[in-house]
Amino acid sequence: MSVKCGTKNGWRIAAILLLLALNACKSSSHLAPIEQLDQPPGIKLTYHTVSRNDTLYSIAWRYGVDTRTLASLNNLPPPYTIHVGQKINLTSDSVSRATHSSTLVVSPGVEVMAVPDDANAVTEVVKPSMEPVVKRDSVTATPGNGRWMWPTNGRIISSFSSSDPLRKGIDLAGQLGEPVVAADSGSVVYAGSGLTGYGQLVIIKHNEQFLSAYGHNSKLLIKEGDTVKMGQKIAEVGSSGTDSNKLHFEIRKDGKPVDPLSYLPKK
Repeated sequence: MSVKCGTKNGWRIAAILLLLALNACKSSSHLAPIEQLDQPPGIKLTYHTVSRNDTLYSIAWRYGVDTRTLASLNNLPPPYTIHVGQKINLTSDSVSRATHSSTLVVSPGVEVMAVPDDANAVTEVVKPSMEPVVKRDSVTATPGNGRWMWPTNGRIISSFSSSDPLRKGIDLAGQLGEPVVAADSGSVVYAGSGLTGYGQLVIIKHNEQFLSAYGHNSKLLIKEGDTVKMGQKIAEVGSSGTDSNKLHFEIRKDGKPVDPLSYLPKK
C-alpha cells in the first residue's frame, strides 16, 4: 500500500501505522503467550480456619467429611461450638503435625475464606419454627431414615454421578419463587451463602447418618437451629450461585454424597 505523505491525510495515516508498529513491538517483547501463563500448582488442605457463619456441619460438607469424624479429630463435644479464627483439623495427619508445622496446604477448587477479626461463637441450637407445612403425597421408605419426599415438583435436569465432583446431587428445574420443602424432618444446621457454588443453601440434619441440602435458593425461610417437619416450606427456588432458576438437592450418608434417586419416591 502506498501513502502520499505530501497530503494532510497521508501524514495522518503514516503516523497511525508507525504508532501501531511500535505498540506491537513493545507488546511482543514484554508479554508471554497465553498458553505459557500457567496457574499455580494445587495442594491439599489439612485444616480449615473458621470464618463468620461457619458451622462444623458446613465445614464438614465443604470437604466431604462426616461431621462426627471432624468433631472427633478436634475433640469437640456436642453441640460442636466453634469460634471465628479457630483452626479445624481436617485429617488425622493434620492433628499429628499440629505441634511441628504450620504449613497451609490447599487443594484445587477449594476456596480459602478470609477470617474476620472477631471471635463470634458458632453453635447448633435447636429452636422451634412456625413455618406452615406443605402437604405432599410423594413419600417413601428409605434404608435407615424412615421416609423422604421430593423437595420440589420440578423435572430432573442433572443427575447424580459418583465419579463427577460437580454432580454430588440432582438439579430440579423450577420457577423463581416456587416453594422448596424439607425432604424429611430434622434440624437446620446451616443456612447461608458461604459455600462456593451452592448459592443460598440450607443443610438439614435428619439423624446421625443423614443430611440433606437445598441450594441456589432465592430466599431462605428458616435459620440455623430451627427444627423443621417433612413437607415444611424452607426456601424458594432461585438462581443464586448459578445461571438459571433451579434447585440443587443432595443427600449425604455418613458425610458422603449418595444418589438421591435411591431414596426419593419414583415419579
